[in-house]
Amino acid sequence: MKTIRFTIFSILFFQLLLSQETSYKFENNVQYYEGIKKKLDSYTKERCVLDLYYPTQIKKFPTIVWIHGGGLVGGKKYIPQRLMNQGFAVVSVEYRLYPKAKKPKYIEDAAAAVSWVFRNIKRYGGDPDQVFVSGHSAGGYLTSMVSLDKKWLKAHDIDADKIAGVIPFSGHTITHFTVRAEDNIPRNQPIVDEFAPLYHVRDNAPPFLLITGDRNLELPGRYEENLYFETMMKNTGHEDIDLYELQGYGHDMTEAGYPLLAQFVKERTKKQVKDVWKLVWSDEFEGNALDTLNWNIKEAKPGWVNNELQEYIKEGTITVKDGNLIITARKEGDKYISGRINSLGKREFQYGKIEFRAKLPIGNGTWPALWMLGSNIKEVGWPSSGEIDVMEHIGKMQNIVHGTVHMKAASGNHPYSGGLKVNTASTDFHKYGIEWDEEKIRFFIDDLNYYTYSPEQKTSENWPFDQPFFFIINLAIGGNWPGFDIEDEKLPQALEVDYIRVYQKKS
Repeated sequence: MKTIRFTIFSILFFQLLLSQETSYKFENNVQYYEGIKKKLDSYTKERCVLDLYYPTQIKKFPTIVWIHGGGLVGGKKYIPQRLMNQGFAVVSVEYRLYPKAKKPKYIEDAAAAVSWVFRNIKRYGGDPDQVFVSGHSAGGYLTSMVSLDKKWLKAHDIDADKIAGVIPFSGHTITHFTVRAEDNIPRNQPIVDEFAPLYHVRDNAPPFLLITGDRNLELPGRYEENLYFETMMKNTGHEDIDLYELQGYGHDMTEAGYPLLAQFVKERTKKQVKDVWKLVWSDEFEGNALDTLNWNIKEAKPGWVNNELQEYIKEGTITVKDGNLIITARKEGDKYISGRINSLGKREFQYGKIEFRAKLPIGNGTWPALWMLGSNIKEVGWPSSGEIDVMEHIGKMQNIVHGTVHMKAASGNHPYSGGLKVNTASTDFHKYGIEWDEEKIRFFIDDLNYYTYSPEQKTSENWPFDQPFFFIINLAIGGNWPGFDIEDEKLPQALEVDYIRVYQKKS
């Protein structure tokens, strides 16, 4: 574990199996009011169209309805490139805009487009029971309105509860500022009325995934209103809702959000993907002592690496109890002590699926890590050996969990890192893992792929990940990254690990 500065929530796209073997077709500028008894003026004909991008060799595919942003006053439809070739259809919607169209015309248009998908997707090969609605900013607002206030889809004889999932990207949950402007309400005066998603919170709504940018970089209040919306939905009894805050991104965060959207669709459609992994080794931490056939215990003085404050000792810091490995950090007098173990020379692996299940400590200065180093480190040194930080967490960034790679080409502060908010990182156990092969290293939290490292041109300087690696589990206190403002009153703290498992591809 070396010092890094968390820069951006960089993220590459999750690809569904079989998608590259499938061809796709486009249909452009389809009138979604066609067939509906509605007199269409020229502006409605111009704006009320959609594009359809769909697979031709997959049956009963899911569909994402994507509604563009633009403040309800601008923008145009587009198929997000990162949602292409992923085994599902994407329907991109255009709608009428203010001031040519007044409320609720744009909401009516969004509902009409969604209803078109429900009525027509089957004839393209899609599954009308797997329709997801998503959009960015104003599109996120429209997404929530047509999904929560059931009257908009009911006008087309569609039950909003048939929506398989709702995924607004940085959408207003209060009344949209353009809607407020129509009533001469200032932009900075928040309102919750019938045109606010918050007004329509209900326990039987479809599943929700809320995605926003970093609260410090987003539009003012946008993260906070989504957080409040999540809280109010849960208070009504709606259990199936989550909020992801994309660290390092502002309001324009769609590129980082698309993988979360794709993963959400994948999970909700329950695609049956053939199990290609076999378990080759695990430590379930049973019994009452650390298995020394698997692990070495490291002892080291303070400042040994990263200017960390703790001394690593054997006694009283590493225990195995109730099926968990427990590494405890505490303060004794004027010094901090903690524990660190590694599997060098005992358990080393090249490629596979690595999975830890762990619960993390809290408090400024804590720095737990589940990580790996190249087994040739004694010969070539760090960073030439390579390093894979499966999970790192620092107490001053509570609930933000990081995955990182280090190598000679980028060993210290660099962008080869991903981060994800995990609201219960220190109260519940979560799975932290990687899938690692000759081409890439993909990082996961609870089976969600949130970051991928895969350089196009691989060299010894950027890809030392073609050799065996060993494991390290430790809990540091202080150091260059977490800083030296330690919350002593919260000590002792513990890193608890339920298991570590290694899977490799079936032959």
